[in-house]
Amino acid sequence: MKPTLGRSAVSLGVTAAALTTVLAAGTPANAAPAVTAASGITICVNVNHGNCSDIPGNDQWEKDPVKTYGDHKWQDSISSVYNHTTHHVCFYEHNNFEGRSITLPPEYAIDDLNYWNFNDIISSWKTCS
Repeated sequence: MKPTLGRSAVSLGVTAAALTTVLAAGTPANAAPAVTAASGITICVNVNHGNCSDIPGNDQWEKDPVKTYGDHKWQDSISSVYNHTTHHVCFYEHNNFEGRSITLPPEYAIDDLNYWNFNDIISSWKTCS
C-alpha cells in the first residue's frame, strides 16, 4: 500500500525534511492506481485516483509548465498526485516553480488536493531533493 497524506499530515510550503518527519506515521492509502512506470508521478483530474495519467521520469526531472499529456490539458486541473520517484517532488501553483508549493516524499500520494487548498492549481513541478 502506498502511504497517503491525510488532512492533518502536511501543510503548504513545508520543507521536505519537515514533511518527511510529519509523515513517518503515514496513514494507509486507499487503493492506489496501477503504475507500470518504475519512476515518475501519477497525476489525476479527480480525487481518489480518478482519470489519471502516469508521467514517466528519470528521478531527476522537472515539468514547467504543465501542459498536455495524452488527450488532457493538465495545467490547473490536477486533483490528486502520486510520487513514484526516489526523490521528493515539489508541486507549484504557478509556472517557473513559483507561488505556493506542496512537497511530496518518495512513494507517497495525496488523494485529495482540496484538503490543502491546492486543487486545480498545479502549474509546474520538479524534484526537490
